[in-house]
Amino acid sequence: MRRTKIVATVGPASRDPEVLVRMVEAGMDVVRLNFSHGTHEEHAQTVELVRSAAGRAGRPVAILQDLPGPKLRIGHVQDGRIDLVRGGKVTISCGAEETLGTPEHLWLSWPGLAAAISPGELLYLADGAVRLVATATRPGDGTT
Repeated sequence: MRRTKIVATVGPASRDPEVLVRMVEAGMDVVRLNFSHGTHEEHAQTVELVRSAAGRAGRPVAILQDLPGPKLRIGHVQDGRIDLVRGGKVTISCGAEETLGTPEHLWLSWPGLAAAISPGELLYLADGAVRLVATATRPGDGTT
């Protein structure tokens, strides 16, 4: 009896019923659903497809829901897009009333950011595509 479990992420490219049956027959024990992408309805349909494939293959398959951690969102920006300049400075206001973002000033919905970070710490935007370095924080007024 093997003790290792085979976990496979199932998404749009692999949720075809015949593909799922072949994956179960090949030894897949656990299906991972990435809840960072897709809708709850799509995931519910995938669960049904996996259950059907497992029944056809005669093997149980567990479902693993991979839930995303909290994501902080910046507010609306001027003209729908702004360009940050490497080495430039940008102020991030947190919590209070949303302001329209510019290359010099962004708004973030979470009021706790300024108290949660310290100068020198890195902040990542756009799933890590943009990296900022905190140079100062003002927790009393929600500014980083």
